[in-house]
Amino acid sequence: MRSLLLAVLATIAIPACTQDITGGQTGPSGGDDQGSGDGQTCTCPDGSIIQGDDCATVCPAPNSGAGLIAVTTDALTYNTQLMQTVTANVTVTGSEGFSGMVSLAGAITDSTGTAVDEWPVTFDTSTVSVTMNGTATAKATITIPSTATPSMANTLTVTATPSTTSVTAGTVTAQIAASNTLEIDMSTDGSKCTFPAATYATSAGLQVAVGTVINWKNVGTSNNFVIHVDGNNSGIFHQGDSGAEAPATTAPGAIWPETVTAIGSGKVTWHCHAPADNGPAPGPAFTIVMPE
Repeated sequence: MRSLLLAVLATIAIPACTQDITGGQTGPSGGDDQGSGDGQTCTCPDGSIIQGDDCATVCPAPNSGAGLIAVTTDALTYNTQLMQTVTANVTVTGSEGFSGMVSLAGAITDSTGTAVDEWPVTFDTSTVSVTMNGTATAKATITIPSTATPSMANTLTVTATPSTTSVTAGTVTAQIAASNTLEIDMSTDGSKCTFPAATYATSAGLQVAVGTVINWKNVGTSNNFVIHVDGNNSGIFHQGDSGAEAPATTAPGAIWPETVTAIGSGKVTWHCHAPADNGPAPGPAFTIVMPE
């Protein structure tokens, strides 16, 4: 009687034990339909997958709950020249549950970390709203003056600071490389020349430094132009003079490059020798300075 009872108990216990060991079910043929427990996985709250079923002890410690942010720009280097603006597209990305407002600030520094205040940075919006684990964008504009600074290859740093103080601010850097060239775009459509508004910026004229290359560019579709400069001791030659760089006339779509050679006396006035001028008197001018 005792032997019969033990046999019955063994018959009941063996399948249950097999189920616990394999992690699967025994089919009619005695095989395992789902494989061994070594193939099991579990998913952590941060989305990572862990082998086995011990997520409760193996998963990474959760973030504080406020999340993380990262900030990027759409280029590593922006190439430009004098009297131009550079636009950097800035993207703020939230992760690990971050959402909220993020303020943006930008600065330009040289290779020593010294601020280059002559190159101001502005944003089209100084604060962006990031949805949970989403992105938000803004445009940073860097203004390059008409005169060269001691360093023409400087670093833009954008700092993104969340309104939630428990979240660490993000930063990104990009290079701003400006050539020592000043492009003057002139139109000669019809019978007259027109000049950029910046050339009338002040009564003293636009500042330009010795050593700068002025690219007089004909952006018109008809008429060659000739640049007339008042006085030959100005550091800028009249187009066509013996000391001036070729060509003697500038056709539509072409550029006449001229290097500023010295500081003259007072401001340097200039105008379009041919065809006639079209702009407020007394016309555009430069004030020549030494490089910084």
